[in-house]
Amino acid sequence: MKTTFFSTLMVIIISVNAYSQAADSLFVAGNNAYAQGNYKESLRLYEKVLDKGYMSEAVYFNLANSHYKLNNVAESIYFYEKAKKLDPSDPAIKNNLTYAEQMRVDEIEALPQPEVKEFTKETALALSLTSWSWIAIISGFLAFGSFIVYFLRSKTAQKRLFFTLFVTFSFTGLASHLMASTQERIIQNSQYAIIFPEEIKVYAEPNPKSERLFMLHEGTKVSVESEFNEFSKIKLKDGSTGWTRSSYFKEL
Repeated sequence: MKTTFFSTLMVIIISVNAYSQAADSLFVAGNNAYAQGNYKESLRLYEKVLDKGYMSEAVYFNLANSHYKLNNVAESIYFYEKAKKLDPSDPAIKNNLTYAEQMRVDEIEALPQPEVKEFTKETALALSLTSWSWIAIISGFLAFGSFIVYFLRSKTAQKRLFFTLFVTFSFTGLASHLMASTQERIIQNSQYAIIFPEEIKVYAEPNPKSERLFMLHEGTKVSVESEFNEFSKIKLKDGSTGWTRSSYFKEL
């Protein structure tokens, strides 16, 4: 029984390792194809990496770059957004997404947000969730160590120093934990999607016979508010809302 268990375990480990190596090989091949200007081939290879279940900001980013080179507006924005969702702090992702968004037809101004809320959001997204978590963990250990040293020291100057460090690291840890929680909440509560057809109609009701409110074009980012049959209620960043077919967009 034990022999069978360990044999099965080894087979699983070897299979997972081989699967991972295959995905890595496809990723490297995709990078080579991209470097040679063969963007359609790089697309095919990066998509095969995703088909194998490997999703990372690097794969999404490179996939977006390939679509951008082929002037695929919606696809490039969609995959840059997917990469940004995994690593909101990456400057290259932000920069390339900005360039891709310049290919869109729709220019929608965002509603002004309270300064405190906007500052908190920008701060929370300034680093990745992993980075905030590590800062919180390391600060926690440093705060604990500072408190122990403060407790063991007898000289007033040293006790004052290590108590100050304890307070500083404790505050940093709590603030980092708050930023990590805020970022996680922002990501979870943000049900966004990208419009894919070249042009779509947005209606007042979930019915194509109802009043047409406005038109949208490929690459436009919307938030999904609710669904009814094959229609979804969407909202733009300027506050405009309406109904359109759910098949017209892909959720991030």
